[in-house]
Amino acid sequence: MGFFGNKKEEKVEKVVEKAVVNPSAKASTELSRTSSGQGEASPAKTKTAPDVILAPRITEKASENSTEGGVYVFNVIKSANKIQIGQAVEAQFKVKPKKVRVMNYKAKKRFIKGKWGSSASGKKAYIYLKKGDTIQLM
Repeated sequence: MGFFGNKKEEKVEKVVEKAVVNPSAKASTELSRTSSGQGEASPAKTKTAPDVILAPRITEKASENSTEGGVYVFNVIKSANKIQIGQAVEAQFKVKPKKVRVMNYKAKKRFIKGKWGSSASGKKAYIYLKKGDTIQLM
């Protein structure tokens, strides 16, 4: 009968048996967590070149700057910094950037089909190259 505590004792025994099985699995996961050093970046946080650079930003101003001054403009993820963007350009296009400038652009409000909405916000990066270096976008 369950009124006198017999069921509770059985549950405790089952919990103890399960706990005996799980510590080995937990220990191996804890070892794998502690084996990576504090200075190392975890694989989830590191971004690869295709993850950082979303697309080239093809506008009239950007195309004029790329032909005259060796400045290329890319849409990048919002969390990327200058160092990550520079490394991504180097990995993807095999060109070392001279300078990287980053700019956030905010969303603009739009009125479409009787409802207010907004365009997407984001981040763009200006990549400055040495004279003679080029990037083939298409």
